[in-house]
Amino acid sequence: MIQGRSESSCKTTQICIQLSPRIYPQTDEQCKRTFPHNHTAAHPRHAAADCYIKVTAMPSPNLHLRVVDPADFGAAAAALVAEALRSKPDAVLGLPTGNTPVPVYEHLVAQQRQGAVNFSRARVAMLDEYLGAGDRPISFFHWLREHFLGPAGIAADRVLRMPSQPEGIAAACAAYEAQLAAWGGCDLQLLGLGLTGHIGFNEPGSPPDSHTRVVPLSPVTREANEEYWPGEEVPAFGVTTGIATLLQARRLVLLVNGERKAEILHRTLEGPIGPEVPASFLRHGQDVWIVADRPAASHLDAGVEQLGSQAAR
Repeated sequence: MIQGRSESSCKTTQICIQLSPRIYPQTDEQCKRTFPHNHTAAHPRHAAADCYIKVTAMPSPNLHLRVVDPADFGAAAAALVAEALRSKPDAVLGLPTGNTPVPVYEHLVAQQRQGAVNFSRARVAMLDEYLGAGDRPISFFHWLREHFLGPAGIAADRVLRMPSQPEGIAAACAAYEAQLAAWGGCDLQLLGLGLTGHIGFNEPGSPPDSHTRVVPLSPVTREANEEYWPGEEVPAFGVTTGIATLLQARRLVLLVNGERKAEILHRTLEGPIGPEVPASFLRHGQDVWIVADRPAASHLDAGVEQLGSQAAR
């Protein structure tokens, strides 16, 4: 806890970045299993020199920013997913693809093998897809099945796929929205943060009232995805869950790692809210958690303080 500031007072006037005993493991042994790289920094009862906490003045009590060591990035985000499943075993999880969530998925699969988390009743809604990808190995569905759905044992009938076939795509997008609503909406939505501030394929200019639809992909996004399309041209269009649909999720978790995301995270949290940075609309969400490693948080205006040095005073 920040010195001289109570948790309740933080929640009314600040974005609080804290290591919550309700989210994180309660015993040293649990802590070591969940945070194998740096368990002392992960647990709120420990005063470790490399445990970081930050408070940024903002009038939004629904925002929570957790800054962690890069080695603990996956575990910190996975803890939020595990909490959702403990509260609701058949939770609907909105899941992204790409490099950012990989350590999160790896940690969740490892925890399932240890019996610490159970995906047997969980349901998954895809975040986005390339238009025309179909069942090709390059599709986001194939990627998600290889990296998480398969290892976690989540069957195909519990996955809401994002439509990708160009024929009848508008009707297919409406059907996706209808099925998500029939499931009761998304309980927890994981999101990555694009270099342009995009979330899913909601590129700059996306309106806040947008729903699942086809969108053109920006040159920056297409360049960032070239590694997934070796020897092929990255598609010019994607299909994405819209911003309005994302904001209906009961909890949003934005995953941000690496110094190259530092400036866009600053604009997302501390800049104007508007379509120029689509991720900034997340500040209107019901319950928004940002999990960032220290390099990604390095441009935030309030800076990052060492909890260990405060605890020593």
